[in-house]
Amino acid sequence: MAVLFFTVSTATAQNKNNEKENIEIVITKTTTKQEIDKLTADLKNKGVTLTIAKLKYNKEGQIDKIKGKIDFNDNHSGTFEDTENFEKLVITRNYNKDAKKTFSIVVY
Repeated sequence: MAVLFFTVSTATAQNKNNEKENIEIVITKTTTKQEIDKLTADLKNKGVTLTIAKLKYNKEGQIDKIKGKIDFNDNHSGTFEDTENFEKLVITRNYNKDAKKTFSIVVY
């Protein structure tokens, strides 16, 4: 079962308290190419650019290698790469002004 979880809002979208909503993107080794393509398109519609430069699947249909970058188009951007034993990619963007961490990319 593929696990693809993302909560996305545009950088200009605001909640009822006039604050931007947080974004969390999780891609696991079982995420399909079609799911990544949909995620990329959905993010683009929200003003976020996700670019996957390298995506390789093994014989079991699991992601083996991944490389790319993300740009939230608000001075928060970064790159990611895993070429061995990829398990999970987690990208978060926290718009809370009191947050200790406003942006992170973690590859497991």
